[in-house]
Amino acid sequence: MKYINLVILFSLLSSGLVFGQNNNSINDKGSLYSYYGIGTLNDYRDSDAQGMGMSGIGLNVRSANLANPAMWGNVFYTSGSGGFFIRNIESSDNLNKNIKTNLEPSHFQLVIPVKRNKVGVSLGLFPISSSNYSYTKSNFISPINSATGDTVNYNVNNSGSGGIDYLELGIGWQINKNLAVGYAPSLVFGILKDDITTNFSSTAYQPIQLNRKISNIGFGNRAGIYFQKSRVFSDHDQLSVGLMASLPVHLSSTLSVQNYIASSGGTVSNPTKNLKNGNLRLPLRTGMGISYWINQKVLVGSEVLYQKWSDFQNIDGKHDSYLKDRIRLGVGTQFLPANKRSNSFFQNLAYRVGFSYDSGYLKLNDTSIQSWFITAGLGIPSKVGSSININAEYGFTGSKANNLIRERIFSLRISFNLTELMFLKHKIQ
Repeated sequence: MKYINLVILFSLLSSGLVFGQNNNSINDKGSLYSYYGIGTLNDYRDSDAQGMGMSGIGLNVRSANLANPAMWGNVFYTSGSGGFFIRNIESSDNLNKNIKTNLEPSHFQLVIPVKRNKVGVSLGLFPISSSNYSYTKSNFISPINSATGDTVNYNVNNSGSGGIDYLELGIGWQINKNLAVGYAPSLVFGILKDDITTNFSSTAYQPIQLNRKISNIGFGNRAGIYFQKSRVFSDHDQLSVGLMASLPVHLSSTLSVQNYIASSGGTVSNPTKNLKNGNLRLPLRTGMGISYWINQKVLVGSEVLYQKWSDFQNIDGKHDSYLKDRIRLGVGTQFLPANKRSNSFFQNLAYRVGFSYDSGYLKLNDTSIQSWFITAGLGIPSKVGSSININAEYGFTGSKANNLIRERIFSLRISFNLTELMFLKHKIQ
């Protein structure tokens, strides 16, 4: 019976999650679906486009924009962008409900014009996935198999964290007034962690903690192209089209495990063991966005993103059967009440609304884990070109059907876009 704790742990882990059963607790940390794959996916998003349900591939805002590298050439000011978001998740199945609120940073980006409105460079740090969950499984050891001859109950708590991040340095080139291109290599890195603790109802069994993590590092590449044309249908309109592609990424990965066993003399920590080396393969990610200024006040746009998760490979070099190709659609509009700077505070704001649908990249219990969100946002500009964007989204992920879990999500995203006229030579009067 010496190693029965480890046998129980690995048998539970190998079976994966089972939703909607009495012996499992609903997630009390973040999204339970972030247990699978590389976690909850995050798209490259421009803070202006978030309120319109899009990421901003076809939206040129002449400031820091993560969505499309082609935008980085057409900047006059040095621009910095960063922010955070508050996310409230209500998870429920047919029996239970749990509510959790998280506060997390979103991104950082700095865009510097090398030649104003012609060539610009961008430095960005942002997550493409995040893992944040906690759940408990309950089971028992029958009297026949237990060391005491009695039924022994035990709980296994699994808490996950981490994700995959991009550190990116790229360049954008505004070829002419209509066409721009951009390219960005990146360092891709991150750790996916599982902290697993098991406790028994009998003192004949020692509590045990198992820390498992997969460390990843590799290099990525993405590129973009942007085209815009004024006076397409009227004297005051403008049509823009953007394309972005992020090539597959091969990550060098290491699976390591460390366990801690409680005893009368205290907790004993065993050395960390590297159990496996391999390569994760992140799939191709592409996107296309279209935006149209009807006039100087009204903008409408739409966008589609595609990820080929059927090409994903885990650390064993295999494809996880629960992963599928992903499509995300977004559509939205922006309204600017005033063409020029106004004395009225509300006339200077940018008002945005949108809708998005995400097919998701998970298929569990023969059910696709899809998402629907409505979005709204406000852009609050300053006199010098900086701005604060406040964007809210409300929607649902998953379903209660087929013993799954539905998550009702409300997020509030706050981004700060700072602009500064830098690196100019001062003239002596």
